[in-house]
Amino acid sequence: MDPLDSVGGDEAEHEEQVAAVMERGRQQGLLDIFASIAGLTRLKSLDVTGMCHVATSIGRASGLVPGDPCALTVLTGLTHLDLSSSGACVDNAAAAALAHSLKEMRILGLCACELGSMACLEAIADLPQLSDLNLRRNPGITHRGLMALTRLSCVQSLAVTRNDEVTDASVDDFLLDIAWSGRSSSKKYWAPGNCYEIVLQ
Repeated sequence: MDPLDSVGGDEAEHEEQVAAVMERGRQQGLLDIFASIAGLTRLKSLDVTGMCHVATSIGRASGLVPGDPCALTVLTGLTHLDLSSSGACVDNAAAAALAHSLKEMRILGLCACELGSMACLEAIADLPQLSDLNLRRNPGITHRGLMALTRLSCVQSLAVTRNDEVTDASVDDFLLDIAWSGRSSSKKYWAPGNCYEIVLQ
């Protein structure tokens, strides 16, 4: 029997059933953004900043859901990816999966994605062509995590936010490690918003 046709019972129960039927209908019509993009296998550059707004009720009302960013791992030709401000849809596991798959990546924006696990940062550190990395507003990044990023052999620009573990001393350690590896001279800039902009020449 269709919940909308039910007779009797209390009116509140009937309203709940109607709401459930309507929600099922809405869910069937939602568009999974990441799964849709994954079909564009020759894509080189993708900027989907602000996905946290799609995850709100307003975004759902528009018929969109962020979906699973791991769907983007098939886009192996991507050289530029910006998932900044993606809220809960991009986490450490998703960022690590993307880094393991997208080896052509040159520019990666993961600002405000709540990242910081060593597994995630070590996967990012293994991107052989990465030159520009934005990790601002990820308070979980530690001194050890920052040091893992010294393995980025092509990095020219790195942005991280100052926290209890990422301090002037941490950035100095990072720069010293880069210098010891024989890489070009480095400078650090203190930017607004408690961020370090590390530029390697």
